[in-house]
Amino acid sequence: MNMQLRDVSVLSAAKYSIDAKVFNTFRLASLRLKTPIRLMLPGLRTLDMLVDHSLWLVVDRSLDDLPIVAWDQFDNRSAIHSPVTCRVRYFHFHAAAAANKALQLAYESLSQQLEHLSKPAVSV
Repeated sequence: MNMQLRDVSVLSAAKYSIDAKVFNTFRLASLRLKTPIRLMLPGLRTLDMLVDHSLWLVVDRSLDDLPIVAWDQFDNRSAIHSPVTCRVRYFHFHAAAAANKALQLAYESLSQQLEHLSKPAVSV
């Protein structure tokens, strides 16, 4: 995933704080599910999110997976309940508007997938 980011100009970059609950869900999913995880983001038209252990990337599938926004360089933290700081990079002028919604939708989807994994199989 990182290879395609080198070819795209960054419009802006900043430090970003991610809620512990969201970060923990993304991290657990990246450990338990096959990566990169690709999630459709309902309500954000043609945007998908790719989740890997060290990079979360929103792409536009209608534009050959052109990067829109990326979170990476996640800092270590001292406690599991602490927020995590990282770098966020915007590759599109509307990226900031979609970033929080994309994180929320991906968090909900990953939570459901992890919950499904933890349920025991029902035997008949």
